[in-house]
Amino acid sequence: MHAPNFKSAQFSLSLDNPFKLTPPREQAFFGTQQYKAHADQVLKEEVDSEQSTTTKMQQAADDVKSAYAEKVRQGASFFSLLNSELMLVKKSIIVTVFASLATLAIGAICWLLINAILGTMLYHYELGLIFILAILLTINILATLTCFKLAKTAFEHASFDSLINTASTVFSQNNDLLHKHQQHKSKGL
Repeated sequence: MHAPNFKSAQFSLSLDNPFKLTPPREQAFFGTQQYKAHADQVLKEEVDSEQSTTTKMQQAADDVKSAYAEKVRQGASFFSLLNSELMLVKKSIIVTVFASLATLAIGAICWLLINAILGTMLYHYELGLIFILAILLTINILATLTCFKLAKTAFEHASFDSLINTASTVFSQNNDLLHKHQQHKSKGL
């Protein structure tokens, strides 16, 4: 059995506890060549760990950049969706207004002519003037109710309900994602 010369031994720092008074035997070097080889290996390991740390930091920065870019794309698509909903509402209102005005103008002229012709025909049958006016009033009320029903169904497409539903759906999804992220963060701490 060979007894080492502890006076010439050199010790490296303990990696598991640098304040350890008696390092394990594998960290004790009895010759300068072994110590140099070990020091070079430790230095190489430190450089590798720094490079892996730099790589990890770069990867984390890339992840943050891609998450930010994804949020920007998501916001742009949300605003595009809102813009298309607003354009649909705007076009529906414009079409409804112009259609209503055109219908009113044409309908008023035609209806006056129809009322005049019907009144003249009923007068030729020698009906009473009050009876003729009652028949014309009934026909006018039915036509007005029909036109009102038609305008009401056309105006349903010009409501802001679809826009509000779209915005609330997107905001609720974003709030759910934010809430899940916060829960995940609080579990990690």
